[in-house]
Amino acid sequence: MKITVPLLKADVINRNGRVYTEEAIEKMIEDFNEKRGKHGTFLGQLGFPENVDVTLSEVSHDVEKIYLEEKTLFGDIKILETPKGDLLKDLIEMGSIVFRPRSTGNVDSNGEVQNVNLISFDAISSSEDVYNISDLLGWEIVKRKKINKK
Repeated sequence: MKITVPLLKADVINRNGRVYTEEAIEKMIEDFNEKRGKHGTFLGQLGFPENVDVTLSEVSHDVEKIYLEEKTLFGDIKILETPKGDLLKDLIEMGSIVFRPRSTGNVDSNGEVQNVNLISFDAISSSEDVYNISDLLGWEIVKRKKINKK
């Protein structure tokens, strides 16, 4: 299964008080392209782990591409044939999953994320999402237009 989903919205304060500027997202895209080019994959997990390592037994998906379109970072994601990937497919069908970045970096006094070191994009429950629903108005429409099961 392959899907295209929104990952981040530029210049929006999330519930954690963080803001990813377009510049920070563009640097994230560069980091992603470098790491994916070097390793050939960019693996993600189901749920946010407590550390910065990607645990292979927990891998559920591979992020194939990310790109910025109208202040929204999108990702093309392939759900893998793993136990966690199978569970992720079921959760996606139920509509209860979003994908968010796992990274290290700094947050300045204005809440802007800087010096991002991207580790992964993980699949989490929509109830744990860091964005307020009002921040995402229109995302569901975009998501439904862009989802493509292959």
